[in-house]
Amino acid sequence: MKIVQQGWTWHTLPMPYKDMVFSISRAARNCYNSDLKSFEEEEKFIKNLIKRGHHSPLEHISLSLLITTNRRVSHELVRHRLASYSQSSQRYIRYDEVEFIEPIWLSDEKSNDYLIWMDSCDNCETDYKALLLLGWQPQQAGEVLNNSVKTSIVTTCNLREWRHIIKLRTAKDAHPQMVALMTSILNTFKKEFPVFFEDI
Repeated sequence: MKIVQQGWTWHTLPMPYKDMVFSISRAARNCYNSDLKSFEEEEKFIKNLIKRGHHSPLEHISLSLLITTNRRVSHELVRHRLASYSQSSQRYIRYDEVEFIEPIWLSDEKSNDYLIWMDSCDNCETDYKALLLLGWQPQQAGEVLNNSVKTSIVTTCNLREWRHIIKLRTAKDAHPQMVALMTSILNTFKKEFPVFFEDI
């Protein structure tokens, strides 16, 4: 058994921010038959589009991430259908060592709740391996694994959909593990692509 932290990285490196701004502006200005201006003017133009709710031009740029999280969070993520997903499969992957994502709210490894969680993970890994030895296929033995099992999922969607996902999944009543993941993504997006995410 191995305990790991959730996180993410780029699956495909995004285009430079300046190119993104001009690409979105060019698409939006096609609606108004207007000409491109300076980079600073185009940022202001896009900010105004977002403020007015004219979000469709944001659909022309996509961002692709490789997310490492638990199965529970991935189940919530794939409910957003305006995206593309490629997820590691418990049907085909045979775990020699099962990896579990540590819940972000468990910080004290000596606390009772942490020990209960660890015991649950240890037991399901033991049962998983025992069922494999009895001849079960990985897709069958996976029935005993819990939602903390690590999964990796390539997620690709356009800027408009990323905005939608992040807004929903950082809400006060969202699952804490999902909030932590989406907050990390949002912080990077704000830094690297400010005009598209700074209002969130």
